[in-house]
Amino acid sequence: MQAVQPMTLGKEFSGYAAAVRRAQDKLEAAVRDLQVLILGGTAIGTGLVTARLQKAVYQYLSIEIGKELRPAVNMFDGM
Repeated sequence: MQAVQPMTLGKEFSGYAAAVRRAQDKLEAAVRDLQVLILGGTAIGTGLVTARLQKAVYQYLSIEIGKELRPAVNMFDGM
């Protein structure tokens, strides 16, 4: 048997608010992950002969999308 405990509407909605904040944090983390691209890594990730174009492509796409896009720190890992 459980005893009835008083609870305010504010307490109940604080749980909903916490769940929404947690979901928002997860979405923001996913957006950050999606902003890392492996463009210009070439077929095997070396970036050979694409280094000059790589910076320009990331800048152009960042402007078009309105979010900063950046290359993966390690193209092999990115692939």
